[in-house]
Amino acid sequence: MDGVPGREDPYWPVVTQGWDVSARNHPYEPWPPVRWQWPWGHIVVGNTRRSSASWSAPAGAFLALQKKGPKAMVINAWNEWTEGSALLPTRDQGDGVLRALAAALK
Repeated sequence: MDGVPGREDPYWPVVTQGWDVSARNHPYEPWPPVRWQWPWGHIVVGNTRRSSASWSAPAGAFLALQKKGPKAMVINAWNEWTEGSALLPTRDQGDGVLRALAAALK
């Protein structure tokens, strides 16, 4: 399994801890936004240590199966606090998200 079948270039999985851009919406924008029009966007919720393992473990397993490199996983994001996507330790999760990521990459 070297990336996408039929292609020579490597495939790098992209994972996220969560995402919610609604905090950046202007107060005068319509709510809820119209799908596929500004400021609409996907919202990924339910960020926990367990959910971190559910997204990082399959990506790590995929990378382990690749026969040639470079092997890389694109992770969003280290400190996007406003968007709900942070790997840095937090009061509610501690360093559990980082531990889940480390375990997936062993």
